[in-house]
Parts: sequence; structure tokens; C-alpha cells
Amino acid sequence: MSANKGLNIAQYVSKNNSKWNGETAGLTSLKTTTSKTHNDWNADTGATSHMTPYHHWLIDYKPYVVPIKLADNTIVYSAGVGSVVFNPIIEGKKCRPVQFTRVLHVPMLRHNLLSVLFLTRQRKFKVHIDADHMHFILDGDRLFVASINDDNSAFLNGSTVSHSETARISSTLPLNYELWHRRLAHVNHDDVKKLVAHNLVTGIKLDSRIAPDPICEPCLAGKMHANPFPPTGHISSKPLDLIHMDVHGPIPTQSHSGCRYYAIFVDDCTKFKITIAIRKKSDTFAAFKSFHLLRTSSRRGTE
Repeated sequence: MSANKGLNIAQYVSKNNSKWNGETAGLTSLKTTTSKTHNDWNADTGATSHMTPYHHWLIDYKPYVVPIKLADNTIVYSAGVGSVVFNPIIEGKKCRPVQFTRVLHVPMLRHNLLSVLFLTRQRKFKVHIDADHMHFILDGDRLFVASINDDNSAFLNGSTVSHSETARISSTLPLNYELWHRRLAHVNHDDVKKLVAHNLVTGIKLDSRIAPDPICEPCLAGKMHANPFPPTGHISSKPLDLIHMDVHGPIPTQSHSGCRYYAIFVDDCTKFKITIAIRKKSDTFAAFKSFHLLRTSSRRGTE
């Protein structure tokens, strides 16, 4: 669907016969700007994601198309997604640059929208609002501030940084073990903790020592040798026609009989299964013959 023309939300929902599951932008997406320049960022409590019409601001840009519902129920579409670097000013002083992640490139948008909901829900920011300002706080540090004007619109104090000025960026992601695990090419968490505990490297800063999530999807995907095998729906009609087997080992502790491996055999027809301990992997065929003899004897009723 073309992004050059808005589509009424009622038509979109009727056509897709489903509830809205795209992004949304608040009323400020339709207002005539009350800021000094179109380059200002409006802190929007109605937007579900950060959005900008400026492609040249975005770093790590990737094509990404998603429908966005504006306040007048029209639909526009994003063209891509990336990150934007912002140079905040607090109480007249320039502060450390901040990187806004997952910023949608929306060419038809009028303003730059900073999603307050995304920062609080996804990035764990706390927002304090007083009479004249919105203060954005992460782990006790105030990273940037938005001034509230007479129209009750809030615009960030500062400016967007050019790509050549992206050194010393402060990410809006919490600096915890999980983030450093990803930044250090998915090294295991124990090694990350050792680097921090023994001061083996410089530059690693931790804002939180919360235990990392033990499940890392990229790590799991990288260690998979093959995709899961889909079920065939086929079952053998006769016992011993098809045997499933697997060998495991060596196990750390040796058994009393000197075994450090075991073989598992499953009859596809009867689901009869047995585990046989073996000393070496080369004993697998002998274990299979024992299984075959045991299964044959069981069928004859001599067991």
C-alpha cells in the first residue's frame, strides 16, 4: 500500500477485518508547530514510538514499514527505522549526548515526536513534570529536559547531533549485564561479571546489577545445529521395522561397571524403549544387538 496518500482508519479496519495493531501518534502530530524550529523534538504522551520525518538524522538505518494512525484517524506509513543522537541542554549547560533507539522514519509526519510511553514502558525512564518542564530520569540520572510552552506542548532542550558527532553517546538502554553481554559479542555472563569484578578492562559502566535474563535468543539460535524436525505423522506397522536411537556421553562420573556412555533405543511401532549403559561409543552396535535380542524375546513371551 502506498504511503503517499492517507487512508481513513475505518476503511483500513474494515478492509483487514481486525483490530488496530500498528503505531499511533498523538494530537501534536497534526498541530502547526509552536517550537522555534521544525528540528525540535516534541515530547508526546500519545505516540507509541519515536518518529521523525528526517532520513538524514538516522544512523543504523533499516527499511521498515508499519502503519501509523494519526489523531484524525488517517493512516501514514513509516519508511524505515534507526537511531538518532540528541545533544541535550540542562540549565543552560550542554550534557552528554543521548541516543534514541528505534526511531521510525515517517516522511509524511509534520514534527519530530519523542514517545514518552516508549521511554517509560520499554526503557524504564521516570518522567517528572513540574509547571515549566518535563524531566527524563534514568537510574537516578536526569538525561534530558523538555520545556513546556504556553500551548502546553513540551519540546526537548538541545539539538540533534550530526553523524560525525556521535562519539561518547549515552544509550537510553540500561547499562546492565545483559547489555554488556550483547555488546561484547554475546560472551557468557560469568565472564562479563569477572571483567567487572576484577577491573580487567576500562570503560565498562554498570547502572544496574540485576541478574540478566538467562534466555538469550541470538545465543540459542547460534548454538542450534539444525532446525527442529517436523513430525511426519508416520508410524511403523510392525515392531522392529524402525528404531530410533541416540548415544549420550561421556558423562562426568563413571559408573561402577566403568560405563561413561549410554544408548537409548525406541521402537517406532510399539514405543518400547530401553536405555543401555556402555563403556565406549564403539560399543553402540553391541548394545543395539542386545536391544534387538531383548525385544525379540519379549515378543515371543520368553522374557
